[in-house]
Amino acid sequence: MSVTTTATAPSSCPTNEIPEGLPIPNNVTYAVIPGHNASDPWMVNCCSPNPVRLVNDCWEWCEVPEATKKNRDDAQIVSVFGSCLRAEGRNWTESNGVQVRSASAPPNRPIPFAGLVLAALAACTLGLVA
Repeated sequence: MSVTTTATAPSSCPTNEIPEGLPIPNNVTYAVIPGHNASDPWMVNCCSPNPVRLVNDCWEWCEVPEATKKNRDDAQIVSVFGSCLRAEGRNWTESNGVQVRSASAPPNRPIPFAGLVLAALAACTLGLVA
């Protein structure tokens, strides 16, 4: 006799929301869904070739593959990624929602004073400033 067990989400994991501030690197464009199994085939297939990771035992996330990003904005990526999840068999009655976050822009770096002086000098020399 064989017994099949199904893993269930910890009771503290919401299945219909994704909180702000999850500890996911902000230097990548990523997709995150409610879930607790990094081997879920729909997430593995839609994230490939990138690995699926778990955060706080309640959310699955991965870096969005380049083929999915393809010059799309976040709303378009959500649509494409969500379509992939549905096509791969994700059960939307157990958990819903997908969130995409684009990589943060690199921080603004301060311009050194010497750089400002050179820019002003160049502008004066070129007659751009009276």
